[in-house]
Amino acid sequence: MDIVRIISTVIYILIVLFILRQILPVKGLKNLSSDDLKQRIMKDENLVLIDVRRPAEYRQGHIPNALNYPLSQLRKCVKEIPRDKEILIYCRNGMRSRHAGRILKGKGFSNIAQLRGGLVWWEGKTKKIS
Repeated sequence: MDIVRIISTVIYILIVLFILRQILPVKGLKNLSSDDLKQRIMKDENLVLIDVRRPAEYRQGHIPNALNYPLSQLRKCVKEIPRDKEILIYCRNGMRSRHAGRILKGKGFSNIAQLRGGLVWWEGKTKKIS
């Protein structure tokens, strides 16, 4: 096997692993439907709702009472997130919240759920900031 073929094979394997990591579920991260999330928000005050989108996206419309910790800054803000509450995370379509769940799990959080499909699938109210 020549060096070009070896390098091509390694690159192919790395790409496949990267794609699988993006689409496979995060162990221990619960997926909630829009209805499930609405019920949790209405009945449980022992939770923290986190929007991991960019601030400009958050201002355009977010779930009421959600905190904005952009994914790009989540590692820096993790100390601000209470560990004794359920953490509910969402983004636009579910990709960033899945990644955020992976980060939070790695930081020792255990009670985490995400909105399946993100804000695109949310059927509740949103709040804009002018």
